[in-house]
Amino acid sequence: MSKMLLSIKPEYVNRIISGEKKYEFRKFRCRKGIDTIVIYATAPMKRVVGEVALVDIIEGDIDYVWHKTKGFQGILKRDYMKYYEKREVAVAYQLGKVTVYEKPMRLEDFGLHYVPQSFAYIQSGKQKSLSVGDEAGLSTIFLMAKQAMSSPLGAWSWKAVVYPGCS
Repeated sequence: MSKMLLSIKPEYVNRIISGEKKYEFRKFRCRKGIDTIVIYATAPMKRVVGEVALVDIIEGDIDYVWHKTKGFQGILKRDYMKYYEKREVAVAYQLGKVTVYEKPMRLEDFGLHYVPQSFAYIQSGKQKSLSVGDEAGLSTIFLMAKQAMSSPLGAWSWKAVVYPGCS
């Protein structure tokens, strides 16, 4: 199967790691065959911190998706509604087992030389060997996410990238 890397704000990364957030919301569905989401924590962390199994994808009307993911969204409804403003369809990736890397990695370790605006597909063999995080690694990620949430994010710099295979 395949992996895709998602750019996620540190506050949501923290919620995914803690198990509070079991769904990641997107405006577009990825291609078929993706079974793992590689987590890139955006500024100010700017590191790949782990990966999570992709269990299922829920797609449909915005209210329907909110109802189906109830209790595990990890996001306030007002933020959810703002994210999907002027949209009719929502996509929710159901998240499974989380693996936190012992040492956060750089995008270059995955063959990427830019920050994906939303996501990028990872070609097999592109990433270096990954080590599974332990309690100390998990604590480091929580600390980094906590520090990121308490400090201003600063200026955002994105490159527009179109990813083939999305429907």
